[in-house]
Amino acid sequence: MKKYFLLPLMAMGLLTFNACGDDEPEKNVENVDGSGTGTGTTDNDKVPGGNDNSGNGTGDISNNALPASEQQAKLQSIGQEALSCVSAKDFQYWKDLAKHLNREYLDNDDMDNDAIEEFFEDFVESSHLGSNTKTEEGYWTYIYEYDDYRQLVKLSKLKARFVAGSKKWTKENADHLEFVVKDQNGSQVELCLSTSGNTKTVHVIDEEHWRDYDYDSDSKVETEYIDRDRYYVTIPENITVSVKVGGSERMKTTVGIKLDGIQNEIADLSKTICDASATVTLDSYVFKTTNTKYVPNNTLQTVFSMAKDGKSILTVEFNVGDFKLSNISGDVADKDTWETIGEDSEITNGKASFRLNLLGKLQINGVVSNIQSFIEAMKDADKYNEESETKFKQCIDRINNTATVGVYYDGKPEKQAEFLFKAFEQKSWNGTYWDAEPVLAFADGSSYSLLEESDFFNESSFKKLIDQLENLCEDFDALFDF
Repeated sequence: MKKYFLLPLMAMGLLTFNACGDDEPEKNVENVDGSGTGTGTTDNDKVPGGNDNSGNGTGDISNNALPASEQQAKLQSIGQEALSCVSAKDFQYWKDLAKHLNREYLDNDDMDNDAIEEFFEDFVESSHLGSNTKTEEGYWTYIYEYDDYRQLVKLSKLKARFVAGSKKWTKENADHLEFVVKDQNGSQVELCLSTSGNTKTVHVIDEEHWRDYDYDSDSKVETEYIDRDRYYVTIPENITVSVKVGGSERMKTTVGIKLDGIQNEIADLSKTICDASATVTLDSYVFKTTNTKYVPNNTLQTVFSMAKDGKSILTVEFNVGDFKLSNISGDVADKDTWETIGEDSEITNGKASFRLNLLGKLQINGVVSNIQSFIEAMKDADKYNEESETKFKQCIDRINNTATVGVYYDGKPEKQAEFLFKAFEQKSWNGTYWDAEPVLAFADGSSYSLLEESDFFNESSFKKLIDQLENLCEDFDALFDF
């Protein structure tokens, strides 16, 4: 059976750093604070103390910072409170609904789906807009001949209301796409997809199908014949997906897309501006992405937030600006465009900022003042880690001076701790070299590895938090076990 109606249902759901080997060499550990609680010391240690009243991650740790032991307890308490805001039980209805829909409608051979199948067959047929032949030269005497078939998908053409009976779907006229079913409790469920606003057409992907091969012995020309489906989507300004149960809206996803930055059907990475936002409301939960924007060689930013019952749980902000990336051009739908960027692109200048706010009680704020300098320092550190201790430590200093990340509490601007890279001596079977690892540093000079168990980060000190997290993960694992 052709289950064309699975496409919109699936769409609704979707909307809803060691430079030497893999062995474990022995560290030459020297105490950071003389007490044996650190992870190694170097001449590149930052001197703590001072005042940071910026609140953005830059500056020194405040003279009034809490002791490490108090921050340990504070971090665990905040983490436990955050985890307690989320429960797998909150999503049990949706699991039961998914199982019910699959059993009663999607995987039920006794259900007459003719009305849905005919509607989507017509929709797919209407997306075919003709074809043309295109020839491209390959290596030497190799030729690729494409028969291009233009496929245009218009979401705005999905207009119909399908009502499920006991054995059959019936189709009704509507100005949106809707499926009406009964849930596991016998309540009516309405799944709706609608669009509004202006539209623009964009090329999104190509799908190639090899058809034939020919070799001309006289000209020694080899030709491959390929059918290529070129998919275009007419993007609307607004997309809304909602689920009502018993007449009450329990899930709603809205996506807003600013179309001004889309200039042509072939969206060129060097010219196309992307600007979008999305909100997902699921019972008492609200997930948002706002200020999500890409401006070529200028800006990449987004803000994500999560709330429950009107209480903010998590907010994450990310911003990269004033950068220039070489070799950034080409059709966004062409995989070769992305491969070129990954292999050959270099970033010039650029700065970045990052902010995380957990329950309004913990803030982690960071700044990379020059992305190009940060990357160059990382590369130089990799270069000198076996050649020169002094030069390697200088590279780590450059990294720490370029990238600063601070820990704050309760929205106050005084920096309580900071994340750094610490240099240390490594010994392995083939000699000695220098390496670095990220640590969390405090006002008293102590610092603790983020990669290994320490006096600060260990299972005993964070046992309650770890146990709570493991229990939550087990609950969600069971939830998604169908």
